[in-house]
Amino acid sequence: MPTSKPKQPLNIHLKEPVKGKQSIGISPGGAMDEFSYRTALALLNGLNNYGLSQKNSDINSFEIVLPDAITCKEDLLLVMTGAPRPLFLDNKQVEHATVHLVKKGQYIHWGQASSGFRSYLLVRPTRREHTDLVGRNRGPFKHLSAGWQTPGEIRTVYGPEAYLNREIQTQADKLLSTPYKISSKSNRMGIRLTPIVNINIGTNDFSMISQPTHDGTIQVTNEELIVLTRDRQTIGGYPRYLTLIQADLDLIAQYKPNEIVRIKLVSLDQAIEIGNSKNRSFLEWLNRLNS
Repeated sequence: MPTSKPKQPLNIHLKEPVKGKQSIGISPGGAMDEFSYRTALALLNGLNNYGLSQKNSDINSFEIVLPDAITCKEDLLLVMTGAPRPLFLDNKQVEHATVHLVKKGQYIHWGQASSGFRSYLLVRPTRREHTDLVGRNRGPFKHLSAGWQTPGEIRTVYGPEAYLNREIQTQADKLLSTPYKISSKSNRMGIRLTPIVNINIGTNDFSMISQPTHDGTIQVTNEELIVLTRDRQTIGGYPRYLTLIQADLDLIAQYKPNEIVRIKLVSLDQAIEIGNSKNRSFLEWLNRLNS
């Protein structure tokens, strides 16, 4: 690895997601906010024009939650995206979402996020063909998020059990009636949502054989909702009344503990269109970046 490892346990060295292993109990893993991570990859020339990762990449990636520091063991290109936080090379603060040249032995450190929760620090060894990447900048995030992001709100469709009968769908609709607080018990397995207003969800009388889960499955317990994320289990026994739309998986990863969020129900057609809008925004930005 071209740097020392972060010391904080919540700052992790990311690996590529594992695909196709859910049937043997292996969850995909990867970046909680994949949109921010892929933005950083693109800035370091790690994506092609179709948004796919370049093979045999020498890019190392870290998911950052807490202030920390690392030391460079060789000359590097560096970029940080996701939650903006003060980033320093030695004692000089440098710009967020911009590619910087870091020399061997330089000290990289960062502080608390000013907004959001997770940041992505990506580095790659300096090569002659990469020197023109220095200074590459993402631009304002609002240009990337316009049309699909809704701050303070996450969007869902009905989950599998909500289609069993009208009574269960009514129970699912109850979940939309209150704001939720992001629990401090949330982690990379799942974001836990605690209702602000006490609602009788009524899952005590519901029993089911464990069923498959996926990123965005919302499990309903008697006390809270659990939005399953990248390091989740692959099956579960709690009812799945709602499912987070794929476009908002990155969004929910950026809520801090104790922040408030509301749930909005959308149709399957709306969920698909929101996802398409998000993908279009990213690919249009990527093509401008590479042109």
